[in-house]
Amino acid sequence: MLFLTSHSAAGSSGVAAAIIAPRMEEYLGRSIEFKYNQGSSAAVDDPPDGNTMLMTTIGYTALHPVWVPDYALDPLTDLRPVTRFAATPDVLIIRSG
Repeated sequence: MLFLTSHSAAGSSGVAAAIIAPRMEEYLGRSIEFKYNQGSSAAVDDPPDGNTMLMTTIGYTALHPVWVPDYALDPLTDLRPVTRFAATPDVLIIRSG
């Protein structure tokens, strides 16, 4: 199973993935390969195979289509949520120009 995260191994998604990995491997009965810093666009061109999971923040996933012109992934229709792992506050600060 391939497990993509949108942050580095030391980032929030990477640390959370490492914590739950042993239990997931035990539950699924197979090993998990991690790819860190892949982002929500990592598997855009890959067909769904039931063997790839993405752990990311809701803010990153929701904002990424706005940052990247012609973004090929629609988070509302192309991703299927499995579970909410954690709840943390997000803050977006912008400077008026």
